[in-house]
Amino acid sequence: MLARTSPFEETIEKRIISQFIKHLEDTSVEVKSNAVKCIKDTASRIRESNVVLILEKLAYEIVEGNEETLDIFTLTVRGIVMEAKEEFASSLIKTLSGFLIKGLEYSSPLVKGECLEIFSDIFKRFGGFILRQQTLIDKSRLMQTISVLLGSNIDVNLRKRASQCMGTFAVVLNVQQLQ
Repeated sequence: MLARTSPFEETIEKRIISQFIKHLEDTSVEVKSNAVKCIKDTASRIRESNVVLILEKLAYEIVEGNEETLDIFTLTVRGIVMEAKEEFASSLIKTLSGFLIKGLEYSSPLVKGECLEIFSDIFKRFGGFILRQQTLIDKSRLMQTISVLLGSNIDVNLRKRASQCMGTFAVVLNVQQLQ
């Protein structure tokens, strides 16, 4: 029997990823929910390039998809972020940050809140890595977007999430960016 941390054989992994993506596109919420449960269980065994494919699909669904499945996809992305290997950090952050910033700028308040939560997890988990790799995230754009949320007349809970995200974001800013 395989250990839960053993990587998959490449051909098997490709088939698994293909099925994950297919099930994430299904019209049934139950099928999508089962797919994300499987993704959570196997993400640590999947190659970086395939984790990126899954994250792209999940991030797209968070920002552009149905709000009915928003919590399912958000929890999956957050779980992957928290469990991801440090060597996946660069591709994970690059993949997610563009989608999340777009979600903060153009989506509903519910989606904005989830994007803020994911960003907070990224900063908590990979803050030191981001600090060493200053170009991974468009920090100026993100700072401006979060500042707009903090200064707007939006829901108190969303402003609270924006404030918490700004706090975790501050850890990855250099001295010049903090001024």
